[in-house]
Amino acid sequence: MDIQEAILTMSLLMKQEYEFYEKHAKPNTGMSVEELKQFEWIRANTREFGNRLAANPYFFDVMESWKVTIQGTEGVNKDSIDSAQKTSDVEDLLERASPLSTSIKNHLKTNGYVIVSMGAGEDGWDIEVRCSEKKSRDLCTELYQRFSKAISLNVLSISRRFAGHMLPGLYGWDDAKNMLNIFRDDIPEM
Repeated sequence: MDIQEAILTMSLLMKQEYEFYEKHAKPNTGMSVEELKQFEWIRANTREFGNRLAANPYFFDVMESWKVTIQGTEGVNKDSIDSAQKTSDVEDLLERASPLSTSIKNHLKTNGYVIVSMGAGEDGWDIEVRCSEKKSRDLCTELYQRFSKAISLNVLSISRRFAGHMLPGLYGWDDAKNMLNIFRDDIPEM
């Protein structure tokens, strides 16, 4: 199986999850116990496909199974938070948190890491990156070397968590929908 076929297959599995959820999740009541079991079974198929890809040596460096989270303790004042909520400009809010957050964000982008989420509030800020096994180790090593003083002063912390086996760019249902639009002509008739 090549990468394109894997992305297409994973996207189709994620589409099944989405369609089932949209059909059966009811506002205020959720799913019945039977529907929830069926939904979990559909999701388990997607996870198992990811697990099988992760066991294939061809995909060792492709699968993004780790989430590296960088957290800073410097917060943002309430006025800046209110202003950012009006514009939904998370990057601006993160930059208002501290020069350290800006430095780390720029370091990540310059070195080709894809930021999957970031936020800031009165209690601090955080940035999350999805990575392969090797890239997650490399990133943690880089951060510990470059920002060791901030880590030792407890104004910065780094965590690395297993986050499930994902193909690059396929983190949610919207991503699967976008991929299926790209591969529209390659989708077999069902």
